[in-house]
Parts: sequence; structure tokens; C-alpha cells
Amino acid sequence: MKTKINKILAGILVAAMMLSIVPAEGAKATGQIAKKILTCVVEPTLVYENIYGFYNGISSVTDTNKKQGVIDVTGKEVVPCGLYNNIVVLTHTKGFLAKKAVTSNGVYCDAAGNVLKDFGPCDSIYSINNSNDPNVYVPAIKVVTGTSAKIFDYNGNLLGEIADTSNIYDKLDKIYKYSSCLDDNTYLCTNSDRNDESGIYYIVDASLNVIKTIENCLSAYVIGKGYFVVNAKETVVDKEDEDITYDNYYLEVYDAKGNVVIDRQSGYDTFSENWNTGGYIFAKSSENSTWVVIDGNGNKIKELGKYDGISSGYYGSIFLYNYVDKGNYSDKDYYYVKSIDSAPVHLGVYSWTYVSQDYANNTKYMV
Repeated sequence: MKTKINKILAGILVAAMMLSIVPAEGAKATGQIAKKILTCVVEPTLVYENIYGFYNGISSVTDTNKKQGVIDVTGKEVVPCGLYNNIVVLTHTKGFLAKKAVTSNGVYCDAAGNVLKDFGPCDSIYSINNSNDPNVYVPAIKVVTGTSAKIFDYNGNLLGEIADTSNIYDKLDKIYKYSSCLDDNTYLCTNSDRNDESGIYYIVDASLNVIKTIENCLSAYVIGKGYFVVNAKETVVDKEDEDITYDNYYLEVYDAKGNVVIDRQSGYDTFSENWNTGGYIFAKSSENSTWVVIDGNGNKIKELGKYDGISSGYYGSIFLYNYVDKGNYSDKDYYYVKSIDSAPVHLGVYSWTYVSQDYANNTKYMV
């Protein structure tokens, strides 16, 4: 996701980014983040409307005339604004994808703007992970023209051609009030507002066919590729007095085919989003507040321990944390789990975590 930074001087941004990261191994025993004295490393001579963030030493920018270019970490404009549109700086190598401003050809360029591969006129071009395993990164280029897309490797070799569904949300918006992507081919849709006791949700494929209808939902939300949680209510009749009824609220997890993976009797009351650790569901036991890892068949395969929260990192890694100050929920005492088979490593107290997408040199975590 691109982060917009409006009206920021390029030099000040570079200085802030280079000096604000504190590595985990440098943390003090108390867990406090060491403070750095900021010094200006680049004279603030370039002004841009937007600077999108540095990967491998370069960042795309938009100038005050709405034209895009590329700068390096010294603030030098290495690719003049106006030559390319829709610039996507790559994370796995030093270069970028873009469309030529004059011809609309999709191109793969090095960091200096030299064209390495020209894919011809297209509607859009961007980098994708061409692996079926979300924990393994295989970089490829997707070039979209009309309703089809061609997949290339970074040597320009054609790997395949597929139907493109990038306009699927335009179609879904004409039918449903809310839509979320479940996986590559299915979507979770509804016309119901949140907390509507008679809410109806639909699993819809890319051809707009309804695969599954789920009724009487208070809400439903996607927690990762291929899984979503349904929050529902049922009316229960008292066993001893049939005139007495009460409401029972429960959670269930469904897969993209509409099968219940984790039912209401499973004993879990919290589920965490997991987009990077493929095929697993993170659930918290209502009985003892222990986080567990569950596979796509609903089987518990790992017990992680008692923590306030959990989040997924890249390459199957996991962050576990406890809130230090229960009042503000900002500072967290973090533990890092490299994979579900690894023991937690204590990192210390920080306000946030980030896992860098450094695919060329394996994953590194920063806090």
C-alpha cells in the first residue's frame, strides 16, 4: 500500500526515515526505544506533492504538476517527472514498473529509468507473487489489457495468460452494498448493515454466481485469504420453562466454499486477521485466553500461549504481544515467532512492529 505524505520536503523525509528505525537487537533491557538526535543529511531543495516511500534506495514521487518521477535516498531526481505514469517501485530488486507517458506501453525499468523490458500498450502493469504458496515469494509481472492479463517473469518470458477480474468490484457494486475479497476467485458480499439481526451474506464467484447464502448474521468479516468469521445470534428456549427464551451470540469460521471450519461449539471467542501465514487461522480460547493455530480443516496444530494479541508477519512468521499499559493500548511487549514450529523470541516493548519485504535477502523484522 502506498503511503501518501503531502507537501513534505524530500530531504527532511529521507533524514526522518533513515534515523527513526531502532533495530530489535539494540533495545534496552527495559524495552524502551532509544531516542536518536535527528540531523539533516540532505539539503531540502526538492518539493513534491507526494513521496511514496523508499525500497532498495529509490522512491516514486509526484510533483506539483501531478507528474511522476523517481528520487534516490540523497534526494536526487534519478528519473525526471513526466516520463512515466503509474510507477510501482519494486521490493525484490532495484527498479520499477510503469507506463510510458507518451505511448502507454508497460515497461520494466532499472533504477535510472532505462527500459529493460517493454511489454507494449496496456491498461495497467504491476508486480505479483506468482507462487501458490503464500509463504514463498516468486516475483512476476502482470500486464492487463482489457479483460485479460499476461504473466511474465522478470526476464520478459511469458508464463501464461489469464482472465482479469480487476473490474469485478464495479460489477459487484451494482448488486451489493458491501463486498470483500475472500480469495482469488470468490467474494464476501451483502446488502445488510452491520448488527442487522436478519443480515444476509453471500459468497460470490468472479462470474457473479452465488456459491453460498448465510442468513441471520449480525456481521461477517474476512480474516485472511479464504476464511471469514460470522457473528450471529440464535434464540434459545429454556429447557425447564418453554416460556422463557434468551439470546445466544456465537462466532463461526467459514471457508471460501461456504463450509464451516470452526463451529460455535469450538470454544474460541476471538479470531485474528492473517493474510501472510498461509492456510492457518489464529484463534483465542474463551476458556483460558490461549492463542492457537488452526488448519483449514479446523484442527488445532499448535498452541502459542496466553497473549493479549497476535499478528502475522511474512514467510510464516508471527508476532505475539501483551499490552504494557492496559489504559492506552499503545506500548506492547512483543515476542517474535519465526514460524509456527519455532519458540517465541522476546523482543521488548515497542509501539508497533513491521516486517520488511526484503525478499532478496530473506525476511528481517524491525520494531
